Amino acid sequence: MGINPAEEAETVKTVNFIFPDFFLYNLCLISFSFPIACKCHPQGSLSSSCSQVGGQCQCKPNVAGRCCDRCSAGSFGFGFHGCYSCECHPQGSVSTLCDQLTGQCSCRRDVDGRCCSRCLAGYFGFPYCRPCPCNGYAELCDPVTGACLSCRGFTAGSRCERCADGYYGNPLTRETCRPCMCPDSPTSNRYFAHSCYQDPHTLQLVCNCLEGYSGNQCDECPSAFYGNPGRPGSHCLPCSCNDNIDATDPESCNKVTGECLKCLYNTHGPNCQFCKPGYFGSALLQNCRRCSCNFPGVNLAVCPPGNGVCLCNQMTGVCPCLPNVIGSTCDQCASGYWNMSNGIGCQLCDCNPRNSQSNQCNQSTGQCPCKLGYGGRRCDECEENYFGNPRIHCISCKCNEEGTRKPKCDKDTGACNCHSGVAGRLCDQCGRGFKQEFPTCSRCHLCFTQWDNEITSLSQTVKGLMRFAANLEDKRDTMPSCDMHFKGLEDKISQIERILKTPVLSLKTFLNIKEFHDYIR
Repeated sequence: MGINPAEEAETVKTVNFIFPDFFLYNLCLISFSFPIACKCHPQGSLSSSCSQVGGQCQCKPNVAGRCCDRCSAGSFGFGFHGCYSCECHPQGSVSTLCDQLTGQCSCRRDVDGRCCSRCLAGYFGFPYCRPCPCNGYAELCDPVTGACLSCRGFTAGSRCERCADGYYGNPLTRETCRPCMCPDSPTSNRYFAHSCYQDPHTLQLVCNCLEGYSGNQCDECPSAFYGNPGRPGSHCLPCSCNDNIDATDPESCNKVTGECLKCLYNTHGPNCQFCKPGYFGSALLQNCRRCSCNFPGVNLAVCPPGNGVCLCNQMTGVCPCLPNVIGSTCDQCASGYWNMSNGIGCQLCDCNPRNSQSNQCNQSTGQCPCKLGYGGRRCDECEENYFGNPRIHCISCKCNEEGTRKPKCDKDTGACNCHSGVAGRLCDQCGRGFKQEFPTCSRCHLCFTQWDNEITSLSQTVKGLMRFAANLEDKRDTMPSCDMHFKGLEDKISQIERILKTPVLSLKTFLNIKEFHDYIR
């Protein structure tokens, strides 16, 4: 006869209630002789099988019971995932247990959250929660720092302890925060201040104006700004002077139009955007420099002399040069020109194209670079120690440098101009009456003059005798008895002639001449 399943279950429950678990196995062997179904809960167990001893099912995490049909203590949320741990904060909760359906832990006073891990709204500083210090102007604060959130009544600060920017008053004394009228309220488009305060002595409202505004109510424009902020829709605007004015000078720009009136750093223009006349550079970089022009080379109509303003290029500083003058300061003559003159410019070099090496001359002297043998400023003459026609050819005189004096030679004939005591076509030997020690050629002793006069006289006599001999030779045929006598005379005269050609005569030589001379006579 079989057993009713309902009766079987009731019998097991009774046995479990009456006997301890360690007697259950033996009791089951005694009381029953048939298998019992596992009945593992499909959500709480890992499978449908159970232990053959005792029938314990394999439970999911935090699930308990033989059939895995409930959450274990300290967990909640029975389901297919098993159960979740309560995780009640040990300092914020009164117990580690939580509601098995919601998981809500039992929190201490002023503590909130499912796990009791934060302060209630209006409190901060978990786990020692205390009220937000907002002086009654806010309900909420930062849960960690306690800084108040969303202060009311135009208050601000971490404790709502001051008035917000644009308002004045004293929240700590419950004095209402009122709007700063600078000149209108902060919510208008005519509020030109950071904040304001009330003078404790005069009780007058003082505004802390934005940059570009001034006055007790920020209804004026300061130096370097223009406009009329007291008029609806108007603002103060900076004078656009490119940082070339004194921002502390109230007259540096027009208060109505903003035009710059006192430009600094050598600038000018309605916005001080240009270098003033006579200066060049960049006004925007404050580096305007005075034009540096060479007055002899510039156009005097643009650069008057004296203290006048010289108008150079305002960007590059290049000066206005006269014709044939170059250089950024007009300080050089152009190629082929020289002799810079005031108001005129530079003069043409005009070098002889045939006799010069180029058309460029010295800018100070105008001297052209001449080819060898040619001279003169324009190379249109023969050079020193050269002669001839420079339009055709100049020939070297070849005069000895040591024996000549300036001018070294005649430029038409080429004849060398010898120093005193020097002789020869090229001035390369000592003259008669001078010692033969070229180039010093010192004068001979004074007695030489006396001898020289005698020699000259003899020479003239010899020349007369030679002319006489020549006449006699013509008559030789009519006077045959004289042949031998004339032959002797001719020989003597030839010897005298040869001796006289010697530039310096010794005493012995002179005596020989005298002997010949007496013989001839």
